[in-house]
Amino acid sequence: MEGVVEGRFPPMSKAGPDFYDNPGVFEIYSRHRAKPDCPNETIEQPILWKMMGSPQGLKILDLGCGDARVARKFREAKAGRYVGIEGSKRMYVMAQRYVLEGFSEIKLQRLEDFVPTDPTFDLVISSLVFHYIEDLEEMFLKVNQSLRPGGRFIFSVEHPVITSCHRSMETSRLRESWLVDDYFARGERRLNWMGDVVTKYHRTVEDFLDLLSRAGFRLERLKEAEPPAENFRDKELLARRLRIPLFLMISAEKISE
Repeated sequence: MEGVVEGRFPPMSKAGPDFYDNPGVFEIYSRHRAKPDCPNETIEQPILWKMMGSPQGLKILDLGCGDARVARKFREAKAGRYVGIEGSKRMYVMAQRYVLEGFSEIKLQRLEDFVPTDPTFDLVISSLVFHYIEDLEEMFLKVNQSLRPGGRFIFSVEHPVITSCHRSMETSRLRESWLVDDYFARGERRLNWMGDVVTKYHRTVEDFLDLLSRAGFRLERLKEAEPPAENFRDKELLARRLRIPLFLMISAEKISE
């Protein structure tokens, strides 16, 4: 990566797990996710599940599973097995509510330290985590090593038009315009967010596709998460969500050797 874009970002910041282990951040995040109009629930998760299709009978690995609430939904959809990996201690404690004997397992481990030992997963998913990972090439290789031949990899990240420049996010909630800047200056970004400073890593759309190809994947689908109108009762909010893509979502297949 090419490092921080000089002169634009706070000097001290935290990695993803440490950021969410801040009690204040965790409380704000929890309140945010509980809102019925939260974009995770109205946009990202519905599209992720549509891209996934039926998980019935599948063995699933969730990288950066957070509070693992999705495990219950997988159980209801008759998935075969669910394994979640989470680096935040606070998230891990919350995730224990969704450990179901014989079906789900949650492991406390930073993704950077994750070592693949089981190459038989049918599906690997990751929801809004990889923009916290510096060495994504290594991460995608680990995903490949976790999948059976022909297995699928589906993930979402913050859209690169947002990770490129956070100045619009750090201003008022009702933004008259969105700023995209330093788009091709890949690397570290530090953002004042939810009461603390967090480190994220910016990549272009092209970068994600190149990384997947080098890691042995074939692209299936790329979506920029256009908000589904049927998920919004508030038309004013829908109009605001339609202004700029919040998420980039990609599904890929492991190329059989």
